Amino acid sequence: MRRINLSMIPWEGDEAPVRSELEVLLLEDGFDPFAWVDEPGKKYDSHTHEHDESIWIVRGSMDFDVGSQRFQLKAGDRLTLPRGQKHAAVAGPEGCEYLIGQKRG
Repeated sequence: MRRINLSMIPWEGDEAPVRSELEVLLLEDGFDPFAWVDEPGKKYDSHTHEHDESIWIVRGSMDFDVGSQRFQLKAGDRLTLPRGQKHAAVAGPEGCEYLIGQKRG
């Protein structure tokens, strides 16, 4: 199975992202997506996953701390995290709706 790299992919569209379209793209990339919503300021302490993960922001914003890097994601931005990569997160002041894709295989 091909591993993914840590990367932040900024949204380049002129229109707001559409959840159903992002889900299709995640499936095409080999991820099983599911939707998640966090209230404003929701915090996730540092943790890892046993699978590669892709997070795609649909609405709102979320900050991720990954090692010494900080990623500030807004609607349309995507973060890919290799399995075993420690990360922490906090939802923005307006909360956050996003897709979590777990790598199949």
